[in-house]
Amino acid sequence: MISATQAETSEAAGPAVSEVPALTSAEDAREIAEDSARDLKDSRFYNRPGATRADYDADWQECRLIARGSRTMGGQTVVVPYNPGIISPAAAAGAGIIGAMIGNAIAEGELRRANRRTCLLVKGWNLVEVEDAAVRSRVAAMTDAEREGHFERLVGAETLPEGVKVTRWANRLAAPAIAAPLEPRTPPKASAPPPKPVKPVEIAPGQGGVILGFRRPDSLSQGKSAAVLISRYDPEAANIVTPARRDKADTTTYSALLKSRDKALELEHVAAALTPGTYVITGATPAAQGVVNVNFCLGSAMFTVEPGKLTYIGDFIPHPFVKVEGGLQVPAMTWENHPADAEAGAPKLLRGGEFPVAPASFTNGVSWGCAASTMAAYAIPGAPALEGPRRAGPARAVPASGPIIVTVPTS
Repeated sequence: MISATQAETSEAAGPAVSEVPALTSAEDAREIAEDSARDLKDSRFYNRPGATRADYDADWQECRLIARGSRTMGGQTVVVPYNPGIISPAAAAGAGIIGAMIGNAIAEGELRRANRRTCLLVKGWNLVEVEDAAVRSRVAAMTDAEREGHFERLVGAETLPEGVKVTRWANRLAAPAIAAPLEPRTPPKASAPPPKPVKPVEIAPGQGGVILGFRRPDSLSQGKSAAVLISRYDPEAANIVTPARRDKADTTTYSALLKSRDKALELEHVAAALTPGTYVITGATPAAQGVVNVNFCLGSAMFTVEPGKLTYIGDFIPHPFVKVEGGLQVPAMTWENHPADAEAGAPKLLRGGEFPVAPASFTNGVSWGCAASTMAAYAIPGAPALEGPRRAGPARAVPASGPIIVTVPTS
C-alpha cells in the first residue's frame, strides 16, 4: 500500500522505471559473453558455486547496466540519462577544460568498474584473485578454446584451486567482522567544553518522525562525526520519490539528512519530523557531518513512519577505518539496536509534547535507480529480506557478519 501523497508524486518521482526487457537475441548473448570475459582473466575471475557461464554473463551484463545508472538491482530499466559530470567535481575544478574532460572520463570508468564489481559481490559472486604466478602463466598461455573451457568450469566450481584470494560480500558497512577488540574511549578532559545545545524538533499535527543514535564506544569512533540520509520511497514503483518540480504548497518530506551535532559525545540522538509514509536508508558516511558519499541503491532497508510516533531506526557507530577479519581496513557505519536509550533521549529532542518511540520494522533488499555515485548495499542485521522479483541481492539470507577475505593456501 502507498499513501495518496505517494501515489500523486510517484509519477514525477526520481528516475522512472520499467520492467527489464528479455535479452533473447543470440547475437546479444554472444556480445555479452565477449564483454563479460573481461573479468575472466589469468589474474582474476568470478565464481558462484553451482552457477553456469550463462548465469555469470547475465549478472555481469545486468551489473554493467546498474553501474551505468540505467538499471536497478530490482530488475528494472531506469529511463534517466547518466551524468558523469557529477562524479568528480574536484577533477573539473583542478584542471583545464581538456584536463577536466580526461579526468572525468577516467573517474567515470573507474567508478563504473568499482560499482560493477560491488554489484556482482552483492549478487553472491566471489571475486577470485590468482596469487600464484605459475598458475597465471599457465592460463595466459592457453588457447582461446582452452581458456573458455577453463572458466566454464571455474565460474560454478564448488572447490577453488589453490593459491587464490577470495573476496565476498559480507555486509561490512552495517556489521563488520572486526578482527580484534577495539581500544576503549579516552576519558574526557576536565577542561572539555560542555555539550552543545540541542535545537528541539517540532512535529506538526499529522506528522511523524524518526530518531537515531550516533554511538561512539571506542577509540576509533571517538570524536568522529557521522551522517545518515533517508529518502521517501514508493514500494509500488520500487524507486525513491523525488518530484521533478517542487510546488511551494507541497509540504511532503522527501528526504532528511540526519547528522551528528556534537561529535565529542559518547552517545547522541538526532530526530527529524517527517511526512508519514515509507522511507529507505539511502546512505551513511562516517567522519562526515554534512554529506553522504555512498549510495545504498544496491540494496538497503525500508521502513514506515507513522503519524504521531517517533520511529527509531537504530544506532550507528562511525568507523572511518576499522580492521576486519582478513586484514582489510574498511569504513563502516556499524548498526546496533538500543531502543531503550532512544526512548530515554527522545523528550529533550522534541518541542511541544512527547511522542511514543517505536522501533522500525525493516525490510532489507530494497533498491532504486541511481547513477554517478559510489554504490553499495546496507542490510540491517536480523531483518527479513524483500520477497519477490524486485528484491536486490543474492537469493540467500543476509549474514549479520562474516569473513570478507578467504585465502586458500598453496600448501
